[in-house]
Amino acid sequence: MAVYVELFMLSYILPLNKRGIYMNAEAVLLKIIQVFTENLDELLSLETRNEFIHGEMTAYVEGLEILQGWNKSAYYGLDYVIESKYHI
Repeated sequence: MAVYVELFMLSYILPLNKRGIYMNAEAVLLKIIQVFTENLDELLSLETRNEFIHGEMTAYVEGLEILQGWNKSAYYGLDYVIESKYHI
Protein backbone atom coordinates (compact mmCIF):
# COMPACT_ATOMS: atom_id res chain seq x y z
CA MET A 1 0.00 0.00 0.00
CA ALA A 2 2.77 2.44 0.87
CA VAL A 3 4.26 2.04 -2.61
CA TYR A 4 0.97 2.96 -4.26
CA VAL A 5 0.49 6.00 -2.04
CA GLU A 6 4.05 7.07 -2.78
CA LEU A 7 3.53 6.68 -6.52
CA PHE A 8 0.25 8.57 -6.23
CA MET A 9 2.05 11.39 -4.44
CA LEU A 10 4.80 11.52 -7.05
CA SER A 11 2.49 11.38 -10.05
CA TYR A 12 -0.36 13.59 -8.91
CA ILE A 13 0.14 15.63 -5.75
CA LEU A 14 3.73 16.83 -6.12
CA PRO A 15 3.29 18.27 -9.64
CA LEU A 16 0.35 20.27 -8.33
CA ASN A 17 2.40 21.53 -5.39
CA LYS A 18 5.17 22.64 -7.72
CA ARG A 19 2.63 24.81 -9.54
CA GLY A 20 1.42 26.29 -6.26
CA ILE A 21 -1.77 24.25 -6.18
CA TYR A 22 -2.50 22.65 -2.83
CA MET A 23 -5.39 20.42 -1.83
CA ASN A 24 -6.89 20.09 1.63
CA ALA A 25 -6.98 16.68 3.34
CA GLU A 26 -10.52 15.92 2.23
CA ALA A 27 -9.70 16.64 -1.41
CA VAL A 28 -6.65 14.38 -1.22
CA LEU A 29 -8.71 11.55 0.30
CA LEU A 30 -11.34 11.93 -2.41
CA LYS A 31 -8.67 11.80 -5.11
CA ILE A 32 -7.17 8.66 -3.57
CA ILE A 33 -10.62 7.02 -3.51
CA GLN A 34 -11.13 7.98 -7.15
CA VAL A 35 -7.74 6.72 -8.32
CA PHE A 36 -7.89 3.46 -6.36
CA THR A 37 -11.45 2.75 -7.54
CA GLU A 38 -10.63 3.50 -11.19
CA ASN A 39 -7.54 1.30 -11.03
CA LEU A 40 -9.50 -1.55 -9.43
CA ASP A 41 -12.24 -1.29 -12.06
CA GLU A 42 -9.63 -1.46 -14.81
CA LEU A 43 -7.88 -4.45 -13.23
CA LEU A 44 -11.21 -6.20 -12.67
CA SER A 45 -11.98 -5.94 -16.37
CA LEU A 46 -8.84 -7.86 -17.38
CA GLU A 47 -9.52 -11.27 -18.83
CA THR A 48 -6.53 -12.91 -17.18
CA ARG A 49 -4.91 -12.24 -13.84
CA ASN A 50 -1.53 -13.25 -12.54
CA GLU A 51 -0.08 -13.04 -9.02
CA PHE A 52 1.16 -9.49 -9.57
CA ILE A 53 -2.29 -8.24 -10.62
CA HIS A 54 -3.89 -10.04 -7.69
CA GLY A 55 -1.38 -8.41 -5.34
CA GLU A 56 -2.01 -5.00 -6.86
CA MET A 57 -5.76 -5.43 -6.46
CA THR A 58 -5.31 -6.57 -2.87
CA ALA A 59 -3.27 -3.45 -2.08
CA TYR A 60 -5.90 -1.15 -3.56
CA VAL A 61 -8.70 -2.99 -1.73
CA GLU A 62 -6.83 -2.75 1.57
CA GLY A 63 -6.28 0.95 0.96
CA LEU A 64 -9.97 1.54 0.35
CA GLU A 65 -10.86 -0.51 3.42
CA ILE A 66 -8.60 1.72 5.51
CA LEU A 67 -10.30 4.77 4.04
CA GLN A 68 -13.68 3.33 5.09
CA GLY A 69 -12.64 4.26 8.61
CA TRP A 70 -13.01 7.93 7.62
CA ASN A 71 -16.27 9.30 8.97
CA LYS A 72 -17.24 10.70 5.53
CA SER A 73 -16.35 7.60 3.50
CA ALA A 74 -19.95 6.38 3.05
CA TYR A 75 -21.01 9.83 1.90
CA TYR A 76 -18.32 9.68 -0.80
CA GLY A 77 -19.29 6.22 -2.06
CA LEU A 78 -17.39 3.74 0.11
CA ASP A 79 -20.58 2.29 1.57
CA TYR A 80 -20.17 -1.28 0.29
CA VAL A 81 -18.13 -4.39 1.03
CA ILE A 82 -15.06 -3.68 -1.07
CA GLU A 83 -13.69 -7.24 -1.04
CA SER A 84 -16.99 -8.54 -2.40
CA LYS A 85 -17.17 -6.04 -5.24
CA TYR A 86 -13.62 -6.72 -6.42
CA HIS A 87 -13.61 -10.49 -5.73
CA ILE A 88 -10.58 -10.49 -3.45
